[in-house]
Amino acid sequence: MPKRDEIMRQLSVAEQALVLALEHGLPEDKALKSAGLKQLPRGKRGQRVQAALDAKPSPVEQSAAGKRFEVTEDAIMQRLAAVAFVDPRECFDADGKLLDFHELPAHVAVAVKQIDMSVVRGKKNDEHRVVDVSYKFHSMLEALQLLGKSRSINMFIEKVGTDKDDPLLKLLEAIGNRNVDKGPLPSGQ
Repeated sequence: MPKRDEIMRQLSVAEQALVLALEHGLPEDKALKSAGLKQLPRGKRGQRVQAALDAKPSPVEQSAAGKRFEVTEDAIMQRLAAVAFVDPRECFDADGKLLDFHELPAHVAVAVKQIDMSVVRGKKNDEHRVVDVSYKFHSMLEALQLLGKSRSINMFIEKVGTDKDDPLLKLLEAIGNRNVDKGPLPSGQ
């Protein structure tokens, strides 16, 4: 059986993203969307994706990959923050011309989800000219929500107020106290 790295090298970037998303428990529809695909690959490509899923790395390999790519909570938080706080104005030079992707600052480039280009072909097939480029960004709202739910921030944890006259709270207190003094439970009145 080929090693996982060999299988993954045969896949496109989108297919690799799909494999990783499915491995991390994303439902199929969300995994496809996050990978920028409309449907699961078919034929040989589909077989390769399935082979990559079947060759899931062992915990030791996952740990090594995490170290190799420096997958830490801090690194993930930085990437999410780059998406959440991206400033589209940084996609332009001083004259207002849209920067080429390779010219974008790194923190802006990681927030780019998709690049759309219109190309005009010349008379010869080898001649072409890009006439329109646009960048689409990952969802700022989703990144903000993920950041807010993270362990280190805990911003979106619902805080429930307590009403001292709440019958359920009284019952729970009585149950807790009963373990200590073995007294009777209060009636439902």
